[in-house]
Amino acid sequence: MTQAQAIQKSGGSWRIHDTKLLVQWPNAIPMHVGEDSRKKFGHILKLLRDRGFKVTADPEIKARSLLISPSYRYGRRGDLQLNTHVYPTGAEFHFYQDTNRTHARSGRYDFDQRQKMPYLTGKLFDLVIRDIERYLAGEGFVKHTKIETANPDPLAYFNAHWSMSSDPTRGPLRFKRGADGWPADSEINCWDRKDADGIVLNHGDTRHYRNHKGQLFKGRVYGGINGRWLYVYGPGARDFTHVSNWELFTAAPGAPRRDFGKAKRDARLDKDLQAALKDKDYGKAAKLIDVIKRLAERENSVAAAQVQQAA
Repeated sequence: MTQAQAIQKSGGSWRIHDTKLLVQWPNAIPMHVGEDSRKKFGHILKLLRDRGFKVTADPEIKARSLLISPSYRYGRRGDLQLNTHVYPTGAEFHFYQDTNRTHARSGRYDFDQRQKMPYLTGKLFDLVIRDIERYLAGEGFVKHTKIETANPDPLAYFNAHWSMSSDPTRGPLRFKRGADGWPADSEINCWDRKDADGIVLNHGDTRHYRNHKGQLFKGRVYGGINGRWLYVYGPGARDFTHVSNWELFTAAPGAPRRDFGKAKRDARLDKDLQAALKDKDYGKAAKLIDVIKRLAERENSVAAAQVQQAA
């Protein structure tokens, strides 16, 4: 069972982003916070109090609005502070400290907040997160972890990166899917899905590709949304990239593993293109993009002719 399937089955999930713990309630009602959700939120606040936190109404929110104040709480134990609130579809728990910070106002607005925490404060944060995660797992929630690589599961990577950040279950549901789980033809036919040889691309097809250094790769293609294809060329965690349909082709037998002339030319064109974009000379940039595309099409047509001759 994939992570997305597990989340859909359970209906509830949580994820961690730096020092924020974000919870998504199961069977949430978008218009208001359900009774069961409030009970779970209250239980997490009790866990915090059991760990020595003093949890009260958030003073900033209370001064601003008594109406929404019951959904917001502020907590503190030593240097570790907490701002939390519950909303119809979930809850957010944001931990921070002001002892070691770079932001003028508060460590709440710093980058890399866990990294900036003093040793003992950080260990307390880790302990509290462990308690909350243990409770959520016991209640049937599933932890949503960020998928960083297309290996070994390109579909899981695709789904994760096309999901809404607030709802990790939306990835698999965002497009109409075929039996293999990838976007159906009706979803990708609105873009040009032919490679440089004029052959229609399908999920899992094998194609060649040259990068900006002229290196030749052989891999499989997936996705096709917006005319961009997930290209997996090896088993390693970084052995994948994203390419346009016109960059893909079938190389002739014996094609050089590296084309140094192409690398030098492409580097110059890319440099000129970046300079045009920086100067906001969009007319020149459009011409350069057209040149790059036509050169790629010509090279791939030559490669296709060589393949036919070899056959």
